[in-house]
Amino acid sequence: MTRFVAFHLFGISLLGASCLATDTPADRAYRNGTVFTADAQNPVAEAVAIRDGRIVYVGSNEGLIRFISPATKVTDLKSGFLMPGLVDGHLHPLEGGLRLRQCGLNYESLSVEELQQRVQACLDRTRSQEPDGWLEVVSWFQESMRPAGVKTSRATLDALKTSRPIIVRSSFGHTVLANSRALALAKIANATPDPPGGKIWRDANGNPTGLLEDSAYAVYSDLVPKPTPEENVSAAKVAQEAVNRQGVTSFLDADAAPEDLSAFTAVQAAGQLTVRAHFAPLIEVAQGSDPVGAVAKVVGYKKQYDQGAIKAKPGITVRNAKLFLDGVIAAPALNRTV
Repeated sequence: MTRFVAFHLFGISLLGASCLATDTPADRAYRNGTVFTADAQNPVAEAVAIRDGRIVYVGSNEGLIRFISPATKVTDLKSGFLMPGLVDGHLHPLEGGLRLRQCGLNYESLSVEELQQRVQACLDRTRSQEPDGWLEVVSWFQESMRPAGVKTSRATLDALKTSRPIIVRSSFGHTVLANSRALALAKIANATPDPPGGKIWRDANGNPTGLLEDSAYAVYSDLVPKPTPEENVSAAKVAQEAVNRQGVTSFLDADAAPEDLSAFTAVQAAGQLTVRAHFAPLIEVAQGSDPVGAVAKVVGYKKQYDQGAIKAKPGITVRNAKLFLDGVIAAPALNRTV
């Protein structure tokens, strides 16, 4: 099986870094590999040398020799593939880590019956939480339901053998399907208006179908029990392990809540951070009436968590903010009135 390794170093072009080469021994060296350089003129090399967190040589195994001393940690790639670490520019890592620990539909294409079977299986495994414990189902690929165009509603979930409130979260992050119990607890009824930045889908009689978009399901953030700080730290570890396995060594959390920042900071404090974590706190719709206060809040996060210039070693920065101007067009986007 081909081995896959991603660089977690501070550098841009692997081959371009070879200009830093000197005869000073490297701290680490990789040889006998297929090294992707991201250089169109010389896309593949055999070996890499690293000193002080920077790439100082990329080239042949023979050329690597002068960078190796008894103190150099040498890794034989055994023909494995080595590449620069990937940067994920839009990620929700803590949410992803929590979802990996929840009842998940794994982004699979399902029929209504299969969706019901999967959710019922989760209910059956957690019968001790009847009748009032929330079930939060994640990674639902709503747009891939079979057959194409099939509709789901609260009736889909109401048919299950349970009294528990249930919400099913779409994998795109902008839609939730709620059963009747969950709608009642959220006080979402016929007369409930669409909130700013959200939509309550309704049937021909104006009754909520159970499908809620964006801020329309924000009420569940207060109703569904929140993870404990310890659970958030565990989720952060699970998330970074998952992205590292995919070759990601840097990410931007494009909707960073305080618990996201706190959890990854705790992971770093324990000496276990393995990714450069960049965070963009969210400016809520309601904060639009106080832009000065909204900016001050984001600046406060920066002062508390940002660690300055990016370094080779994994760290944390707060350089961005996220806000929505006019909502999100949920898929499928055709034949929609915006």
